[in-house]
Amino acid sequence: MTFVRSFLTLACSSVLLSGCYSDMTVMRDDAAKRTASPVFMIPRDIPTTDFIIQSYERVYKKGQPVTLYIEGDGTYTLAVPALSRGNPTPSDPVALRLAAQDGGNNV
Repeated sequence: MTFVRSFLTLACSSVLLSGCYSDMTVMRDDAAKRTASPVFMIPRDIPTTDFIIQSYERVYKKGQPVTLYIEGDGTYTLAVPALSRGNPTPSDPVALRLAAQDGGNNV
């Protein structure tokens, strides 16, 4: 009887906790879109040989200098595969927020 009660408690706890888990990738992408959209920054994917870099840009004057903000998640995704999290999108897009506040023509 004690085993059954313990098992049911564990099963119910697991079900409840799994409901609290959310897809972090979706949340990270949504945070980036919510930051970039109000300031008219459009998403652009830049393909490389190993991965795709997602960027946001706002270009008002073509051919003029740009301000470039580079951001990562802080891990060495390619150098140390064991540290790779699959999606290197940062949970707190600081550089994107800085770029959104930049009043320059080309960001």
